[in-house]
Amino acid sequence: MEHLQLAVTGAMARSRAVAQQCTIFLFESTDPPNLLVFLDTSNAMSEDVRKREISHARIQVLDLLADVMKRYGGHIAVARAHVVDTVKRCQTIARGDWSNKVRASALKVIISVLKHAATRLEASDVEPTAYTEKLFYDLKFSKTTQTAKVANVFPTAYTEKLFYDLKFSKTTQTAKGMFLEVIGHLANTFPRSVQESSSELVPWIEAELDKQFSSASPEMLFVKGLLIALSRLLQFEPERYLQADDTRRKIYTSFPEELGKNGFTWYTYKKFCMT
Repeated sequence: MEHLQLAVTGAMARSRAVAQQCTIFLFESTDPPNLLVFLDTSNAMSEDVRKREISHARIQVLDLLADVMKRYGGHIAVARAHVVDTVKRCQTIARGDWSNKVRASALKVIISVLKHAATRLEASDVEPTAYTEKLFYDLKFSKTTQTAKVANVFPTAYTEKLFYDLKFSKTTQTAKGMFLEVIGHLANTFPRSVQESSSELVPWIEAELDKQFSSASPEMLFVKGLLIALSRLLQFEPERYLQADDTRRKIYTSFPEELGKNGFTWYTYKKFCMT
């Protein structure tokens, strides 16, 4: 996979024509099958005796897609359809794959798109509200690792799905953390679609943070996801903590400890919550 990554980097840098040929190979080729076709066909092999090897290959492909979207998501050679198709595939994988590692890699792709290629998306492409609710469901009720919890969110429908997953699915703390990070990016990219869900998300996040603060062994990746999502959702209720000194102090002081003093989340929270 490393040699393919190097080949992509070289092709995208040579010329517009070569870059377009490269993206056709990555997203449209039928022989050999493109990356999205591989994700589709390999999913059907999930019950194969070699499923762990297949999952490893899927993770490598997803990691390559995350890197491509990070570096070239806004490149003229990458069509809007490529970005949308990639997101839709990864949304499905992030909620249904048997492997938590594969799910986490799919969430990384979604985050990469939201951070670096969000201008290529429309709310109708990702259904933020429903997806957020599903993620939230998984966060609350699933047994997912803390890494997955930080990443899965899109506008209205997608936000609802994420919230659903957060609440009800068996998700690891890794996955939950990633679910929450996705929700945070969705709130930034599609604020009008996510705003309605924030009234339920914020109290739940506060309650989960309180549990983590009281625990002798907090799930740090989950905590990080909770803080990232909270900092972005507070744009809908900037005065929430102005009269709640104890709550503000408890949450506010945790930001530099968990996310770093120079993090965007720290800055956002400081902007909205400082008196």
